[in-house]
Amino acid sequence: MSMRQDATTDPDFEPLVVAVRAYAVPQSNTEPETASRASRQKKPKKRRDPHRVLMIDTETTVDASQRLNFGSWRYYVDRPDGLAGAVCVEEGLLFADDLPDRDPDGFEVLRRYVESHRADVFPGRSAWLRLLSRTEFVRQILYQYAYKNRATVVGFNLPFDLARLALSASASRRRFAGGNSLRLFEEERYKPRIAYKAIDSRRTLIGFTSPDGGDKQFRGHFLDLRTLCFSLTDRAFTLESACSAFDVPYTKRSVTHGSISEEYVTYCREDVAATANLFRAATAEFRRHPINLQVTKAYSPASIGKSYLSAMGVPPILDRQPDFPAEVLGRGMAAFFGGRAECRIRKVPVPVVYVDFLSMYPTVNVLMETWELVTAGRVAVEDSTEQVRRLLCAPNLLARCFRRGFWPQLRCLVDIEPDGDILPVRAAYDPGAVDYGIGVNPYRLGGAAWYTLADVVAAVLLGRRVPVVRRAVTLRAVGRRKGLRPVSIRGMVEVDPREGDFFRRVIELRKQVDVDPSYTAAERRRLSLFLKVLANAASYGILVEFVRQEQTDPVPVVVHADGDDPFSTSTLTPENPGAYCFPPVAAIITGAARLMLALLERSVTDLGGHYLFCDTDSMGIVATRAGEAHSRIDALTFEEVDEIVGRFEVLNPYDRSVVPGSILKIEDENFDDQRRRRQLWGWGISSKRYALYVLDGNGEPDLVKVSEHGLGHLLNPRDPDDSSTTWMAEAWEFLLRRSLGLETEIPPWLDRPALTRVTASGPFVLRWFAGYNRERQYEEQIKPGNFLLLAHPDPLDPSGALPIAPYEGDASRWGRLPWVDRRTGNPISVTVEPFDGNDRPGTVRVRTYRDVLVDYLGHPEAKSLAPDGTGGGSGTTGILRRRPVEGIPPVVRIGKEGNRLDDRLSGLVSGPEEYRTEYVDVQDDVWSTLVVPVLATIPRKTAATYAGLHRRSVERLLARRSRPHRSHEPLLTELAVHYAKESLKLRGNSVPGDDRAALYSYIHRSK
Repeated sequence: MSMRQDATTDPDFEPLVVAVRAYAVPQSNTEPETASRASRQKKPKKRRDPHRVLMIDTETTVDASQRLNFGSWRYYVDRPDGLAGAVCVEEGLLFADDLPDRDPDGFEVLRRYVESHRADVFPGRSAWLRLLSRTEFVRQILYQYAYKNRATVVGFNLPFDLARLALSASASRRRFAGGNSLRLFEEERYKPRIAYKAIDSRRTLIGFTSPDGGDKQFRGHFLDLRTLCFSLTDRAFTLESACSAFDVPYTKRSVTHGSISEEYVTYCREDVAATANLFRAATAEFRRHPINLQVTKAYSPASIGKSYLSAMGVPPILDRQPDFPAEVLGRGMAAFFGGRAECRIRKVPVPVVYVDFLSMYPTVNVLMETWELVTAGRVAVEDSTEQVRRLLCAPNLLARCFRRGFWPQLRCLVDIEPDGDILPVRAAYDPGAVDYGIGVNPYRLGGAAWYTLADVVAAVLLGRRVPVVRRAVTLRAVGRRKGLRPVSIRGMVEVDPREGDFFRRVIELRKQVDVDPSYTAAERRRLSLFLKVLANAASYGILVEFVRQEQTDPVPVVVHADGDDPFSTSTLTPENPGAYCFPPVAAIITGAARLMLALLERSVTDLGGHYLFCDTDSMGIVATRAGEAHSRIDALTFEEVDEIVGRFEVLNPYDRSVVPGSILKIEDENFDDQRRRRQLWGWGISSKRYALYVLDGNGEPDLVKVSEHGLGHLLNPRDPDDSSTTWMAEAWEFLLRRSLGLETEIPPWLDRPALTRVTASGPFVLRWFAGYNRERQYEEQIKPGNFLLLAHPDPLDPSGALPIAPYEGDASRWGRLPWVDRRTGNPISVTVEPFDGNDRPGTVRVRTYRDVLVDYLGHPEAKSLAPDGTGGGSGTTGILRRRPVEGIPPVVRIGKEGNRLDDRLSGLVSGPEEYRTEYVDVQDDVWSTLVVPVLATIPRKTAATYAGLHRRSVERLLARRSRPHRSHEPLLTELAVHYAKESLKLRGNSVPGDDRAALYSYIHRSK
């Protein structure tokens, strides 16, 4: 029995707030927004490898302050005999200035240690360890070597070590605004500070500030190996795992932290030695890439991808074409959406075949021949309205999509009038959420919106109707860029941009490398991994790169979005486009990926089938060997799925001798260890929350793949210092077995507090500890870089407190930590005990892992409707339906959505204004022109209490540093209207019935 539903027949379109991405540039540009961009680009400096290196590592107390106890350092220079490589010429220990008084026994251990141990230095140098106080080390080593001699300072998680060496910290400014400024010297008038700003948990910008009378040009050379290793592999590491990945032998010895012993000192020295060996291995790997990029500037895989394009003589499109139409960039941003992810069958176990597209973004790039645009002499924008109208009305549109020659036509943006068409919609689906979600749903706007042609084609295929096309523009490559040149990837395989498609070549090379016996296993693994990283970074990420800036004064910008008329506004958080940013191409890439999923969906549903979930480039198709239905849900046969897979073979754009078969693959999870096909089962909760498993001989589920989405921000409840994710599989097994009605073993950690380890990465975090730090010296304070524990309060707790505490690896001590309320800085206590009806002043009930999993299981698929067409809730099960959306005008224009992802997942941010920029045309904005002036006359505490906000949040709103959340704006507007009417009454004036008129009258009379 088929339960297929056609969502387009549902007449109920729910009004929702809709958002679109916008392109904003500094208002000072009087010509199109990219004018003079090329002149602003700095010429790349000649690549220079470090020839002086200072390695440091510090050890701290294990209390709340994590203050410096001692540390180890090594200084390396180029070999004096002229051979390649650097050698250690000095090694020493450093100790906190107050250690002799605070811990005389520990200091004595250090003193005896340097008398009995020799330094690991190059023969011919002094062989004794040096012992320096923090002050001596900063003046004699750090300042002399790193600043005067311009050595590169290297560490693993370097910001933490630098903050241990500081005397104080404050908020940084200018290029490091939003970060920390570390004072190193007592008398600092002619001495630099070190400033750093965390981009995310893996990337940090570090540099010297300019001292009075000093060298104002030198920013220093700082290298956090954690960042370099991430850039080379697109993976996050600990020191041990990084050493393993780069084949550096290292095993941490087990020691008791915080207590200074000879073994602990040796442990610290071994950490520095391992860091040095990892530095050699990672920089050796980096040097294999023939790119003009300093190792200290390799912040991410995108940095390396951009450098490879530069090495091939491919400059950014907007550098070589600064007059590119500004409105087309805005249309590209409006048409930009991320990957499609959804759960279609909720909380019903179904048999599935798990399939995945081969390198989705590089593949659609090759199909659309976007390399022509990237290497073009210039990119022309041509009207293609009539051609697009004819294309969409073609009776064989589905068949055309399975022809290679069709895909280059998709380099096109289309202005349509959405009227129930199934399109990606960025909307406020969940009333309780602060973010806009993206769903592929029937959409009605009552106006026009820009989409990629790929999305419009998908809408026709899924909705069986052709939307009204107002106009369309196509990107066409004109000529070819001169000066293109070949490059040798990792110094091993050559790619010539003049002879073919770079994206095609990289994927083909990866497949060749995987089976090439001439490489060692380690070389094959390294090269294959990097080719994958390079393909993804260069084919998509760099094209939509924006860097959010934190400013103290508003920056005027011109905003280009979905319309032709830009508007001017200002923002404290401008987003600077990356060097290779080009939104129109980024939009068509993700649009083509969604079209590929739409083709797969259509292939499944045309056979009467269903899918459990889809996620960017994968899908779980309901299927069994014989095609028998399960839970009244029809299933395809394995043979039918194989036929669908085979259908995508015609779209394979690669050399078939290297990449044979279809671009749609049946994933390894569908096979056992002997590569025999097995029945896979799937169970989903919501988007990106699903589990795949097999049934053993007793019918017991055995998990083979689980989603970590929504759980990755929590500490391992078994061992907080263990970074493994095996506990997530335990959690999924617990949820799955209970849902299947099977006997379930309760995890022993279920009722422990659900905590998140976070880092004091910026001043906004340290402000929460102002009360704790106020009466303490810097050494005893919560400092930049400190690890912290974040507890998640029970939503029903009446205190409203937001608990945070210094990091503690012993879970038995969590209840006795110096917890403080992030909102006020006041000390509080935490408990996991259920409410008993009595008040508990100063105590907040925090969520346990049980609470988290209950909510995880109940997380709704807000982008969809229940099987009966009603709004889906936590108890919804079965085949979900698409949720019709009607946009509420005006459309909200926003900037980048992926800012501060780590902080958002962990709960460090208090509102969307801290990570999302909204652009508002002030002339048409009731909030800015009417509400804010009235609220400015109301006591801050009154406004905060009425809207349920913190006073500082209200102050940010009144200073126009942020916009209110959609749940707060109506309350604050209501309050402003009330005060406006009351003021008019007191003045003896009549009160208009219209609230907007009341506000206008109040403001004008106040003036």
